[in-house]
Amino acid sequence: MPVFVVTHRPPPAGWAATTAPFTFVSDGVENAIAQACEVAGHRDVGVGPGGTVADALSAGQLDELRMDIVPVVLGAGGSRCRHTRADRA
Repeated sequence: MPVFVVTHRPPPAGWAATTAPFTFVSDGVENAIAQACEVAGHRDVGVGPGGTVADALSAGQLDELRMDIVPVVLGAGGSRCRHTRADRA
């Protein structure tokens, strides 16, 4: 399964893809999602983790959002919808 990594940095020196082909995208979540959709064809594209989901929501790139809600706090996590219109509702 191809993996598109949204990053501001180049891949680590000596990076070698494992069993999944990794593509590092440094010009925004919109381009990463466009590349993933092109490769996926008619299949679904998953977006994560939370910060990337929030960026995709803000950019209007998501058609559907599936979330598992668990009523427990582990560590010091952050809001998945920070800095989005959904966060201010």
